[in-house]
Amino acid sequence: MKPNNIQRTALVTGAAKRLGRAIACGLAADGWDIVVHYHSSEIEALATVDAIKAIGREAVALACDLSNETSTRKLIEQSVQALGRISCVVNSASLFEYDDAETFSIATLNAHMHTNLAAPILLAQALYETTPDGEQSVGPQLLGGHVQAVGEAAVHDMDPRAVGREHVEPFVVGCGVADAQHSGAGAGGRRVANDPAARLGSAE
Repeated sequence: MKPNNIQRTALVTGAAKRLGRAIACGLAADGWDIVVHYHSSEIEALATVDAIKAIGREAVALACDLSNETSTRKLIEQSVQALGRISCVVNSASLFEYDDAETFSIATLNAHMHTNLAAPILLAQALYETTPDGEQSVGPQLLGGHVQAVGEAAVHDMDPRAVGREHVEPFVVGCGVADAQHSGAGAGGRRVANDPAARLGSAE
């Protein structure tokens, strides 16, 4: 991803640990400055910042609860204040809590939708608003399972201006996690132990 008209500063959500950290450090190695988003893992986020600076790029850690709409809407603005215009948002933060027909609840569904679907759309809206005319931004979305198709459609349809003016180009990367206790090798899912995310649980 090396378009000539993109300023190489990215916000990576959930970048304190695991997959998000790997993405953040990979982008830094490719010449990007990074805003390291975290929810509660401050120590790990600061370690990611140090790792990026050791590569020779700029980095800053910002805390945000992506289940909170007000906080999420402010994250792009805070990122711009910290490192300048953001041209890429990688939505790596996610909530994956196992449930089934017996344990399903609306509260659990809503919790997943707030972080995994609503937050990326809010960030894409904010990214669009801060993208100057004639410039380009991108917004990779890492989603898995049933949310993926919904997320792709929602982000593409959220704002006709973004599609028409081609300022923000969202796309979805499938990155699901399968619980080793409930999904066998033949079920199409990957076991947690073999997945870069390496866990089921809350967005950190």
